[in-house]
Amino acid sequence: MKDNHFYIEQRISDVTLNPDVDNNAVELVCDKLTAEFRTNKFRYHVAPLVTAKGHAEVDMKTVKIGFALQFKTITPPDGRSIMYCDTVDVTVDIDRNDIKLHVSGNWLSDVGSIFTIFFKGTIVDLINDAVSTALTQALPMIINQKLLANDGYIPFTPNFKLDWESPSPAVVSSDSWCLPIKGLFIDNTVGPVEPTVAVPDMPCRVTEDRSKLQAFLSTYTVNSFF
Repeated sequence: MKDNHFYIEQRISDVTLNPDVDNNAVELVCDKLTAEFRTNKFRYHVAPLVTAKGHAEVDMKTVKIGFALQFKTITPPDGRSIMYCDTVDVTVDIDRNDIKLHVSGNWLSDVGSIFTIFFKGTIVDLINDAVSTALTQALPMIINQKLLANDGYIPFTPNFKLDWESPSPAVVSSDSWCLPIKGLFIDNTVGPVEPTVAVPDMPCRVTEDRSKLQAFLSTYTVNSFF
């Protein structure tokens, strides 16, 4: 097969986020996605000296994709502690009983039943492997390249940035996700200036507060801004 394409239709519904406390990860599961595989040129040997060729489209009506983003830290050569991610619990499930096959080409290719087993077996296995590899290897590689490239700094202007070095990985619990950061504002024309105040123990979440998003600033962070 040549000139192959694979598309996934995104849905806002049937998407869930779940805490994975044991792996210190947040799991994202997309149920009931739809996908399409298209090959614009295929050749299939039906029998000796008999070859079918043409164009094929495979509609996959029920696809489930899930993975958990696991939070860690890494220490690059400059000695800083930077947030790092990995993927675990990767799931790719294509319902082989909910697939529609459309084939066109020479007269042999009109006999769609000839290819049903091939597409529902071999092709679905190849798609499963490709998507699993992308989620297991490519996705964390892209995320970590971005995290390491900024070295734990968020630039607001060319001369002003926030040091968000992570002393520990993001913490996942059954009801919250917490990201501890250093929180030092830096003027690049002066360089880092550590406030003289001590950094207190900071909470991750105040359970009495019903706010879904909570953020806590210490005097250390506020003083570094001025």
